[in-house]
This record gives sequence, C-alpha cells and structure tokens, in this order.
Amino acid sequence: MTYEPVIGLEVHVQLGTKSKLFCACSTEFGLEPNLNTCPVCLGWPGSLPVLNERALQLAIKVGTALHCEISERLKFDRKNYFYPDLPKAYQISQYDQPVNKGGFLEIEFKNQKGEVVYKKIGITRAHLEEDAGKLLHEGIKDGSLVDYNRAGVPLLEIVSEPDLRSPDEAYAYLIALKAILQYLEAGDCNMEKGELRCDANVSVRKSGETKFGTKAEIKNLNSFRAVQKAIQYEIERQIDLLENHGRVVQETRLWNENKGQTFLMRSKEEAHDYRYFPEPDLVPFTISRQTVEAVRKTLPELPGERAKRFIKNYGLSDYDAFVLVQEKKLADYYERCLAQKISPKLASNWIQSELLALLNSKKISIDESPVKPADLAGLVALIENNTISGKIAKDVLPAMFETGKSAKALVQEKGLIQVTDTKLIEEAAGKVIQANPKSAADFRAGKMQALGFLVGQVMKETQGKANPKLVNEILRKKLQT
Repeated sequence: MTYEPVIGLEVHVQLGTKSKLFCACSTEFGLEPNLNTCPVCLGWPGSLPVLNERALQLAIKVGTALHCEISERLKFDRKNYFYPDLPKAYQISQYDQPVNKGGFLEIEFKNQKGEVVYKKIGITRAHLEEDAGKLLHEGIKDGSLVDYNRAGVPLLEIVSEPDLRSPDEAYAYLIALKAILQYLEAGDCNMEKGELRCDANVSVRKSGETKFGTKAEIKNLNSFRAVQKAIQYEIERQIDLLENHGRVVQETRLWNENKGQTFLMRSKEEAHDYRYFPEPDLVPFTISRQTVEAVRKTLPELPGERAKRFIKNYGLSDYDAFVLVQEKKLADYYERCLAQKISPKLASNWIQSELLALLNSKKISIDESPVKPADLAGLVALIENNTISGKIAKDVLPAMFETGKSAKALVQEKGLIQVTDTKLIEEAAGKVIQANPKSAADFRAGKMQALGFLVGQVMKETQGKANPKLVNEILRKKLQT
C-alpha cells in the first residue's frame, strides 16, 4: 500500500515594528523580564487597545506580495483560552475577516529524479494577531515564571493550503516565504529570537484518494531543518499506525530534536473551542483601495523577479540565481561586486563556494564579512586578468579575511603573481616530462587523465604560480612532438 502525505504550514512572523500591536510598549528583544509592559498588554481592566498602523501596513504589504485578496472590511476577534502566558485569558486575533486571504506562493525544489520543479502553494489567509508571553521553566523547582515582554507583540500568521506533499516541499516553501518577508523588510525572521515560528499539520491518505486523512499538528519546531525532519517522522508514524490496523487521532504533538521524534502534547482543539467573538474594544473598519495601492507601490523587487533578472542579465544558471536571491543581503553583496565590472559567473562561483564557506566556518553573516564587495571583486579581477591563478586565490582569500588587506596588496607582498613567461613554463614542463616518463607515455597512448597529473607536477614545480591554461597548452604541444 502506498500513501500520499498532505501537509499544511502555519507560520507566525513577528512584524518589524518598534512598538506592540495595540499599545506603545517596545518590542525590543532581550530586556529584563516584564520591563516592556503596560496596562494594555497586561490586560488591566479599563485599558483599551489601539491598532498599530505600521503593523497593518506591513500585513497588507505581505498579503500583496503573496497575491492575496486584501479585505475591504477589517475586524478583530477574541480567541478565548486560559494559559498563564496569556494575561487577558484571550488573544486578540482575526477569525472570519482576516486582512489577507486567498493568495499563493510559488516554490522551487528538486523532485526525486533531481529535476527542478516549480509549484504554486495556496495561501488560505494571513491575519494579524498579538503574541502571548513566555513561560520560563528551567532552573525552577516548584513552578514556572512568566515574562510578559512578548505579550502583545504584532504577529502575522500565514496559513497555507494543504498543498504540500513532502518534507522537501515544506522546506522549499519556508525558504521562499522567509526570503519574501526579508525582502519586504516585514520582519527579521530570526528563529532563535522567536521572530519566525512554524507549526506543521500533517496527514496521510492512500494514493489516489481525494479525502484528507486525520491530521496531527506539530509544534516546537525551532528551525527549517527541524520542520523537515519532524514532518518525515510524522509521515512514517502515521503510515505505521495505518498499516498495523491502528487509527490516527487528531492531536497536537511536540517535536523532540534530541530523540528525533514527535510525542503527544494535547488533543487538538477545533475553532469552536476558542469561542471566537468580535473584539468589542476595536470597532470594524474599512481599508480604502487607495491605501492598498499606496502599499503596493512600495513593493521592492521580490526574490523570484530578481532571480529571473540575474538569469537574463548575468547569464547565471537557474540554480545559481536561486541560491543568490534567497537572502537579500547576499544578492545585494553580489550586485555590489558586479559594480566593479567583473565576470558575473566568476563572481557567483567565488561567493557561493569560497566566500560562503569561510563565512559559515567563522559563523559570520554576509553583512558582517571583513571582505567587502569591492575587495572580493578585486580578487576576482586578478584571476580574470591572469595575475594569479584560482589555486593561489584560494590562499589569498583567507588572508584577506584575517588581515583586511586587499588581494592586490597581498599578492604583491607575497610574490604570488602568476607566471606567464612561456620560456619558464616550457623549462618546467620539460623537467616534469623527463621525470615522469610513464605518465608521458600513458598520455601518448590515449590516457587523458595522465595529462592532469603532469599539469599538477608543473604547477608544483612553479610553486602554483604558472598559468594553468598555458601549462596545459605547452604540455600537450611537447607530448605530441
């Protein structure tokens, strides 16, 4: 029996405002507990909420980028439930009239055959709501502490249609969504600070069926990789239950990263369990078309559009363009490099391979790189004009990281300028052929890999300074005479 997974994601993004959704308290992260609070976000009797206009503008901006219908009439609702981190015993959210509904997000991923596939994932809704506080359990024996600094922070909950069919698709969706949010500057999307959180709804059904199976919701997912792994585990758990005559129960489950498995948290609530009703302290209001159009005009070039431009203008492959545009700061870095009139392809290769590898090893983000765009462009230019070889450049880049010096200065200091003197290379090639008669004979017998060995020996003879292209040409000429 084969089964098809059915996956939907609920993503909460903290919107990039300086104050909370319904009061003037700061949203600054990392302050002393309960410092960013007031009667409104603590739910004191008689306090009245006032909507943050900037949060509404950002919500409309995201909805527009996700091709959503922007509601003309807007209202807020009370979502009622009791939990210690919810000071009012209800959360101000949106139920039947969200600010955004009915959009889509196009994702790009590789299928099992390794083919690049494009797919549109429906967006059910993207609505505004306030965040809850945070419970602190660690180091406390007889209870828990509550920090209400986060209570009232503006969130946009983006709910996908159940259109995803694999953990890889879910991962691609999250990568694409995060990129759009960052391009829009809707939020920082830092998962470590709780600025981007994701819950996954997972069910399975027999292949060919159209009716959905019973779903489980997975929480406590603190990275995109955790989402991917948790979904895979849950798919296997549900299939195993069905294959062994068990029954999948609708419930909320938590992901345990250390054990690599989900476990029961509580039975899953339905919408009616929350007793939604209109928020009486926030009257419904209309959003004018002029307001929506004004927001639409502020949309920047989005990742998909930028990737297409990179492919068209710079001759990059689909894959290279996709990697570069997924992080706005990385794409910006790349284009600042190209302002120095260097090869777009060579610059892309060096950024994606050597530069990102160095940044990752030192846990540095692209905007913190000690090698600025003009500096990397200077290194690429030296490779292009044959001043140094790519092999030498790989030694120069780490030195640029450590010293802050330009590639040109380091090459001159260390005497690394590439040897292009034909006579010197011919002498080195002659020595290598004489010292390696078997490899020379193998090449003459048609074994092309022998040439690679001989080229390597010439490079070693010249301390890596010889022009590899010239070395290749001279060796071929000598071996064929």
